[in-house]
Amino acid sequence: MRFIPHYLLHTCALLLLIVCSTVRPVYAQKNSADVIKHLHKKGHRYLKKAELDKALDAFSQSLSIAERVNEVEFIANSNYYMCIAQYQKGNYKQALEHCFNTTENINLHNNDELWRESMFMLVKGYEKLKQKDLSTYYKNKLYKFYWENGRLSEYADFLFTKGEELHDKKQLVPAIDLYEQANVLYEKDNDKIGRYKCNNSLAEIHALLDKHEKAIAYNRQALQYAKILDDTTAIANSSFQLGRAYLAVNEFTNANDNFSIALNSNQQLGNKEKEVKCLNIMADVFYKQEAYLKAVNHINMAIEMAHSYLPKSEWEIIYMNAAKIYAKSNTPEKGTILLSNYIKHRDEVGLNDEKINDYIEQIELTHAKEQALKDIRIASLEQRQEIHRLHNIMAVSVGFFLLVLLILAVFSYYFQRRSNRLLRQANVAIANNNEKLQAKNSTLEDFAFIASHDLKEPIRTIGGYVTLLERRYSKNFDADTTEFISFIKEAVDRMQKLLNDIFDYSVIAKDSDITLNEVAVRDVIDVVAGNLQMEIHENAVQIRVGKMPIIQANKSQIIQLFQNLIANAIKFRGVEAPIIQIYCQTDTKAKRHIFTVKDNGIGIAPEYHQKVFDAFKRLNTRDKYAGNGIGLAICAKIVAQYKGEIWIQSDEGKGSMFCFSLPITKKGKIRDERQKSGIIESYQVLNAKTAAA
Repeated sequence: MRFIPHYLLHTCALLLLIVCSTVRPVYAQKNSADVIKHLHKKGHRYLKKAELDKALDAFSQSLSIAERVNEVEFIANSNYYMCIAQYQKGNYKQALEHCFNTTENINLHNNDELWRESMFMLVKGYEKLKQKDLSTYYKNKLYKFYWENGRLSEYADFLFTKGEELHDKKQLVPAIDLYEQANVLYEKDNDKIGRYKCNNSLAEIHALLDKHEKAIAYNRQALQYAKILDDTTAIANSSFQLGRAYLAVNEFTNANDNFSIALNSNQQLGNKEKEVKCLNIMADVFYKQEAYLKAVNHINMAIEMAHSYLPKSEWEIIYMNAAKIYAKSNTPEKGTILLSNYIKHRDEVGLNDEKINDYIEQIELTHAKEQALKDIRIASLEQRQEIHRLHNIMAVSVGFFLLVLLILAVFSYYFQRRSNRLLRQANVAIANNNEKLQAKNSTLEDFAFIASHDLKEPIRTIGGYVTLLERRYSKNFDADTTEFISFIKEAVDRMQKLLNDIFDYSVIAKDSDITLNEVAVRDVIDVVAGNLQMEIHENAVQIRVGKMPIIQANKSQIIQLFQNLIANAIKFRGVEAPIIQIYCQTDTKAKRHIFTVKDNGIGIAPEYHQKVFDAFKRLNTRDKYAGNGIGLAICAKIVAQYKGEIWIQSDEGKGSMFCFSLPITKKGKIRDERQKSGIIESYQVLNAKTAAA
């Protein structure tokens, strides 16, 4: 040793010291990690046993060791586990302190799972302390982190998993809150699978809480997403759960519709066990609907499949359901046989045969009671049937008769009242309309009378001065002036005739209270022939008159009526000489005379038969036939004043036959003073004398 330099010995000692100081902490750190992990496992065992104080002691020891060796991850984990233990003890403030320590000792991006769990515990802790603002703050912080990182579905999965944990622990109300939060996040992320899971779980919880309407709503949502995903398994599960929800509220039709969907889906999947369950529950629904034949068919299929695909331990519920259905279908012995055979297998499946025996006895007793009651009712009905048969028939007959009478009386009263009301309304409306019409007609008639009377004087003045001009200065007129003067004179003549016609029409309208006298119609025709003798002579007209009555009328109006009709026949003559036939027929039933004026003129087309009686309606041009188209309108007005009717029968080119009716008076009679030939001859003689003169 003395040959070794001192400085070299010092150097070796220093190196040895450095190596020992380095190796010892690493070895100690490795041993500390094992101890911490051991304490964590120990604490978790105590948590499961709900021995919270022991769990806290174990986690507290692990925290002390982790802080001594400065292991940040173990410090964070120990604080988190102590937070869980304090939370379960109800020490929410201490739980929050450990939670804060956890978040301070972890790297968010390296261990975001622990950070998420810690943030979640902060939310729950502040909710327990009823500090909603802080709870919402940390909830939004969690949401913001996952939103910014595009991991909403991951956060939703986390909430859904937490909800499942509470669901398994039967903490249903908190589980609902977590499921609903997850459902909202799934919706925002358009995650249809997540939406299906949440709605399915929410429906299951609400069914457990007997909130069946909400269960139906969530099940329908779940079924909708299952169909969108085209997942047959999900469709089968959701439709089955929806059917059970409908069954809970006794909506049997909707329930069986959804069970049918589940049955078809399970048949597609080849899931025989669930197919048997669907058939069994559908049979129960039909039983409740009292559709016993369908119930028997479904339960038979369920029993047949159960023997092949279900373990014997699951036959009991199907057999008991079958016995119940068979009892209602009047074949309870089949259910008894099924249950009796099933008892033989009790040793194999470990069932309590007393339960089955009691059920059999109950079914047999129920059936016996029902049969006895049925026999008693039948006997009682047979005894009373003959006594009450006639009474029932009489009561029904009398009741039916009274009912018919009542119905008839009600309908008669109703229709009578309705008819009377409608009649009164119609009468009032007619009266109002008549008053309005009379007022308007009176106004128009007054206007026509005044206008036609007052315009005559200016027209006469114009005609007079035109005649004076022609007389004094005709020598100085050129051809154009002479033509213009003739135009003015023709216009004045037409206007005078028009005003005369309007005046005559208005006078007829105003003379509603005319004086009626006996009028011999034959004498009237003689007067008309004298008035029209020039036209009759010039056109070689023949007038043939039949028997004519004496009527009560105003003679001047009857003269105007026949004169207009005869003049009309002469004006609208054909190629041959005019032949006018006038005759009268008496309708004693209708108490009226029907006069006819028939000619062989140009005739009138059927479409104009009604228009010819309208004032100022012309069917031909003024150059071909003169007149203002008011003659027949005056005829119609005169006939209307006597409450008669006027009409025409004619075809174009075949002559016309004008007919009108006037009332029969008490003094009215038919007389024939002259023969037709005599009339014709006298007129011709009269025309000849007039021509000679």
